[in-house]
Amino acid sequence: MDLGARIRKARRTRGLTQEELARRAGVSLNGVRALEQGGRTDPHFSTLSHLAGALDTSISDLVGEEASRPLGEAPSPPEVSGEERRNTTAPTPIDSFLEESRAFVEEAKDEPWSAREKMPTLASSYVSAKRYRGRITDVRERIAADDKLNEGRSLSSRGVFLIMSGPAGKDLRFFELYKEMEETKKRLLAEVR
Repeated sequence: MDLGARIRKARRTRGLTQEELARRAGVSLNGVRALEQGGRTDPHFSTLSHLAGALDTSISDLVGEEASRPLGEAPSPPEVSGEERRNTTAPTPIDSFLEESRAFVEEAKDEPWSAREKMPTLASSYVSAKRYRGRITDVRERIAADDKLNEGRSLSSRGVFLIMSGPAGKDLRFFELYKEMEETKKRLLAEVR
């Protein structure tokens, strides 16, 4: 069974229309239709995550990694030690970088002078996230990590643009800010090696 058929089966099992599923998952109706009809076969991880949540199932069930278990039946949690359990709930450096990037953009809108001072810290967070990403061996996790890193970089760039286009950037040139961030990244990477 392909991805679209598994989504359709899970949706019908729960008595949902495509429109209801789209609304619950926060995705477009056209997106749900395209997935179910096979027009989209490689959706973004976040789309799968939202659909799985709305269908009360796991992403693994939707992509067919554990086809032996019926859709909707919750997997039994793996046995993990207390320390492992604590580590799985902690945000990864990639999650931290993404959250810091989101906060940076908001601060750049409201308090550009303060945001300007946080640029080296954001660069340091990016380096930590890149190092963490390099240790990920699972392909799906690596793809999801790359998506988060790209989103964080995009947000960081938007924040720098907001600073540069406002009063906090009048005495700076873009290349000086960029150079400062790049120098911080290089220095931190050199410290790691």
